[in-house]
Amino acid sequence: SSGGGDGSGMWFGPRL
Repeated sequence: SSGGGDGSGMWFGPRL
């Protein structure tokens, strides 16, 4: 939801 790349985000970092 806030990134991360868990499938809900769209980045690869923690919460970029």
